[in-house]
Parts: sequence; C-alpha cells; structure tokens
Amino acid sequence: MTQATPPPLTATITHKALRLALPVPIHGYFDYLYPENTAITPKAGQRAEVPFGHRKLIGIIIDIDIDSELCSSKLKPVLKILDDTPAIPGNVIDMVTWASRYYGYPIGECVVNCLPPPLRKGKTTADIHIRQWHISAQDKDIKPRGRKQQALLSLLKESPKGQNEPFLKSLGYTQKQLSALESSALIQCLQIPLNQCVKNASRGYSAKPNLTPEQSRAAKRIKSSLGKFDAYLLEGITGSGKTEIYLQVIEEAIQQQKQALVLIPEINLSPQTLKRFQARFPSELIMCHHSALNDSEKLTAWETIKSGQASILIGTRSAIFYPFAELACIIVDEEHDASFKQQEGFRYSARDLAVYRAHAENCPIILGSATPSLESLHNAEVGKYHKLELKARPGDAVLPTIEYVDIKSRPLKGGLSQPVLEKIDTHLRCGQQVMIFLNRRGFSPSYGCHSCGWHAVCPHCDIRLTYHKKAWALKCHHCDFKQHLPKQCPDCHCSELFPYGVGTERTEEFLAEHFKETNIIRIDRDTTTRKNSMDRIYQDIQSGEPCIIVGTQMLAKGHHFPNITLVVVVSADDGLFIADFRAEETFAQLLIQVAGRAGRAQKKGEVLIQTRQAEHPLFAFIKKLDYSRLAESLLDERRQLNLPPYSHFALLRADADSEQDAMDVLLQLKTSLKSNNTTTSISGPYASFLPRKANRYRFQLLIHSEQRNERQKMVTETLHLIQRMRKKASVKLQLDVDPIEIG
Repeated sequence: MTQATPPPLTATITHKALRLALPVPIHGYFDYLYPENTAITPKAGQRAEVPFGHRKLIGIIIDIDIDSELCSSKLKPVLKILDDTPAIPGNVIDMVTWASRYYGYPIGECVVNCLPPPLRKGKTTADIHIRQWHISAQDKDIKPRGRKQQALLSLLKESPKGQNEPFLKSLGYTQKQLSALESSALIQCLQIPLNQCVKNASRGYSAKPNLTPEQSRAAKRIKSSLGKFDAYLLEGITGSGKTEIYLQVIEEAIQQQKQALVLIPEINLSPQTLKRFQARFPSELIMCHHSALNDSEKLTAWETIKSGQASILIGTRSAIFYPFAELACIIVDEEHDASFKQQEGFRYSARDLAVYRAHAENCPIILGSATPSLESLHNAEVGKYHKLELKARPGDAVLPTIEYVDIKSRPLKGGLSQPVLEKIDTHLRCGQQVMIFLNRRGFSPSYGCHSCGWHAVCPHCDIRLTYHKKAWALKCHHCDFKQHLPKQCPDCHCSELFPYGVGTERTEEFLAEHFKETNIIRIDRDTTTRKNSMDRIYQDIQSGEPCIIVGTQMLAKGHHFPNITLVVVVSADDGLFIADFRAEETFAQLLIQVAGRAGRAQKKGEVLIQTRQAEHPLFAFIKKLDYSRLAESLLDERRQLNLPPYSHFALLRADADSEQDAMDVLLQLKTSLKSNNTTTSISGPYASFLPRKANRYRFQLLIHSEQRNERQKMVTETLHLIQRMRKKASVKLQLDVDPIEIG
C-alpha cells in the first residue's frame, strides 16, 4: 500500500494492479496487487479489504489492470474482495470522482457517502435478512383492535405470498401494530434474505385530481423529456400544486418500470411527503432516506433501490448517492433551500450534484420552488434551464393577505402584540389553526443581570448562551455546551437575573396560559429529535382540530397544512441586517415561504408580520408576495457588484488553537497563491462571523473569480500547496467551493 506518485527512474513497472479509493483524508488513489487467492474477478465498484499501515480498511476498486507507477516491492496485495458484483455502479463513481475534484475533497472520503454504514463496516447484503409477514396458518376467530390493525390484517389476507416489512411500513403501518397481530397469532413472519425479496405486484394508482391549464402544460412538457436530459425550473407560488406535477411525472416513470428520486431539504418533511406519495401509489414500495434511520433501515432502503424493488426514494441531500437500477427522473423540492449544501466535511451541493447526475443518467430534473435561488433563475435566464411557471392556486384557493404590525411602541407578551393576540383568538373561534413563526429556539436568546449588564456567554464560543427553561439550563447552540442557571451574577453578585428576548419555548408557555383550551404544538430542534416525533406532530396537525403551531424555520419548508388560516411572524427584523450578500435573498425567501403556509385550501388566509422596520424596501415586495420582481432587482444588483451567480467564490477556512496560527497559515498560502496568479482575486484573511467556536479560532480567505474555470484552477493550486506546506498539526484547513455562507 502506497499512494500513487511518479516513480524514480530506476523503478520497475508493476502490471495488473488494482487502484482503490480509501476512506482516509488524503487526496489521491492507492495501488494494490491482485488478491493472492480469490475466485472473484475484480471489477470497478466492488469493495475490497486492504492493509493500510497497521489497520485494515475497506475501500472501493476504481480501476483494474492498471500499470502502477510504483515498484512491486512497495505494493501489497488486496486481502479480500467483498462483492461478487459492484456495490457502486460506474455512473455513481463517475459523479463522485467529479465531485471530489470540483469540491476539492479526498476521493476516498467522498466515496464513503455512497455506501450505507453496514457496508462500510464489511457486511454484505447476503448477511441481511428482511421480515416477510403472512397470515397465520391457523384460522383465528379474533377481531383485532383498532381500524389500522384491521386494515393491516385485510391487506395480508389479500396477499397470498405475504408482504415484506419495508413495504408495510411505507404504507404507514407500525411495528407496534405488527407485533399486536403477531401476539394474537393472527399473523406470522419469516426471515427472507434481502436480495431475495420480490417487488410487489402493481395494483394501480389512486385517482388524479383535475389539473389547472398551467399544471397540465408543465406536466406534459416534463413527461415528454423522460428518456433524455432536460433541466426544468418549476417556479410556482406557494400552494400552486407543484407536488401534483411531481406525482404526474413519477407516475409516467413507474409505468415505464423505472424509478424516481425526490430530494427534500429537511428530515421533517418526510412524513407528509411520504403520506402524499403513498396515497397516490398504494402498491409501490416507496423508501425514505434521512439521518434518523438506523443502519439496518438505511441498508434496506439502499438495497431495495439498487435492486429495483423500490420505485421511489424520498430523501435528504445524501440520497443523491444512491445506486438506482434505472433512474427516470430527479426532483429537487424547495431547490432554493440552503440545507441542500453540506456544511461540514465533504461540502457538496446536493442540488448541483442532482443536475450533474440527471445529465449523466440522461433523465430530466425538476427544480421546484416558490422562491427559486438566484443561481437557478440565472441559469434559466441564460438558457441552461427551462423555466415553467405556476401563477395561481388550484380551485378556489387564493393567496393570503399580508399586513404589517408596527411594534415600535407596543408592549409585547410572549413576543406577541395585542392586535395579533386578538386576531389569533378570532381564527381559533372559527375552528381554524394558527401558525406562529419565530426563528429562535429556547426560552430566551440571552440571560443576564439588570444591575451591571452581564450576560451569560459560552466559554468555548464567541456567542451568548440560550436560556432553556424546561431544562433549567443555559445552552450553546454551536458547541452544545450546557450549564445550570447561575444563582447570582458572577460580576456584581446580584441575585436578580433575567431572561432577555423571546424564543419558541417562551412564546409556547405564554400561549398555553393565554389560550388554555387550545392545543399548543411546538416544532423546533428540541421537540423533533426523537424518532417519529415529527410524524406524530404531523398527524396531530392534520386532524384539523384548532391548534396553535409555534416553530422555527422548519415550518417554512414546504409543509401543507390545509387548516391553517393565520400565520404570524413574531420578529421579522431578525434577518434584515445580516452582513452577508445573500441576506436579502434568504430573508425574502423565508418570509414568503412562511406566508405561503396560510390559506392553502378553500379557506381565506391571513399573514401578520410584526416589525419595527415596516418602511424597509424589501417589505413592499413581500407584502405583494412578488418574489419574481424582487429576484430581478437582486440579480441586477449582483450583476453590478460582480457577485455570484455572475462570478464564482471559494472559501479557504482555517481553524486553530490560536488566532495567530490560523492567520499565519492563511497569510503564507495567500502569498504563494498571489505570486502565480493574475486573474483571480484573493481577499483576507479575516475572521468568520463566529470567530471562536468550540475553542477553535476561525479565519478564512475568499477566492473570487469571474470565470469558473479560473476559480477551479486556483482551487487545485490551493490543494497542492496545502499538501506540500509544513504547518502545525493543530491547524485545520478546508475548502468550501460555491459557499452558501461566506462568514
């Protein structure tokens, strides 16, 4: 085992070597000799176990029969080839290889993203069994409890060959219901090897709604592209029926015995998306992929997609790496969302990789949003994407009305003004649901002393601690530091300490006291961490009973709650004055998306936005829900300032134990880069927006070029310099190509 580098002149050439990508933070591939005793013919994409120093690693064969540049004495043989056939197909390897070069991240650590955890650890799909449920051989005269158990039993009675557990769970049945029927001896299960599961026979689809003329034209246009690459930007106002177009296209793909990939920005969108798709395709195996699944569930999803047993995969960003048997279309819902950009490690954009993969797979891609990213709008402008528009809601549904509530001189209770509280009461009395949007977790974003002005600050980060009342603790939302509430001020020893500002927990508490008979549902990272928690919350909201939903930006991401008629934005000003060139775009997207949760059925919707800056120019566009004109204005501004998408950024971030160490490394790199460059600007080093996080000091260089290829040359040169330079081990460097956040 040795990394492939140019050989000395005296080296002998080794023939018939294998080239592997290994999960190590080193750029490049590694060459090994063929295994000494194996009946398996090596193929690209297979997993192989190899010696690496004192360890054994599992890597992916990238190439076979290569002429290694290393002499034979430096090569070791592969220990074992783990797969009879490739675990990762060639088209996925090609995509990951491109992504590794483009984003400047080690190929081996990129390839790891393509495998579920059990396969990374050496397991094979032959080791994995799946539960197949059947009616019990004995006819029991027992009536199960509950409608869901009765429906489950009826389904299995109609299935002579039984049904596999992933399919049953994809229909919404739970392990608890299966166990209850099993304990009554009404059903039994067999363990079937995962790779022997048979695709369910199709029983047809549910009835399709009537499309509006706009929807019909868009669906027809996209369906005509099945079998070839085309990129569509589907810009539709909130509630305009973009999902129905997705379903129409997917139905056509399934009828052609092919598969579809649906990317969603947040795990919390999974329950409603899955239920909508299950209702439309009751006989299809629909799999989900997200971080809350356990290893076995991830492997099952991966194998059923790879084998073609599952027709649809709904997943968050890393679902882009799944190996499809025959992919017919890719859908990126809420394509503008920053969650599609990985912010740690391998910093890829799932949206951009989806476009690359659709081109490679020769299939259409739909990028859907009510508030498209400026990058996608620019791509439509220059002809790279076909733009399709939906400007009206189906049926009698209309866009909500928007009003601003000036809170400059109004007293607030739980962050809410009296006019807002009166409006909430009116909607609840009419039997409707209300959504309260507040993009701050916890009880209060700060905790401190009135007497001397002290505020509790994280000892490891340059940020104030957030007060969480239910936990009776102060927490840092950046490094997870946690401490009990202090009994007195550490500076002046005053015992009167107070929470400052409003978070979701504080608003929830006030609303529970003010509206005692109303169900208050809080949706934030503190209430949705447990498995299936969002599923239960979603079911409560979909019941249609009057309630108040309080939450963070999770609420803005594509949720369809038809009984919400009032949306309240507690503090709209929080996002107005952020020092980032994307701030206005992100702010407008967030507010328009939140506003779009109101009045999505036949009931009139209202939006109240509390602000102290009602005269700000952005609010004029938002009041009219006129994102298109706002986007035109922002694009013109970007063009004049030569900012993305009219130029291209890369960030080189350094974090270290001391400010000086981080600065020294970046200054050294900047000097070397500027000496050989005339077409790309390099600014910095400057501190990140959060200069210290988890006791690490963070600084960065900004690489800026008008031409993407010139920026990429600089990225490549930067990687070469990093590999050659000598620096302290405590200094960590990472490139972020096409960064979403420049701080």
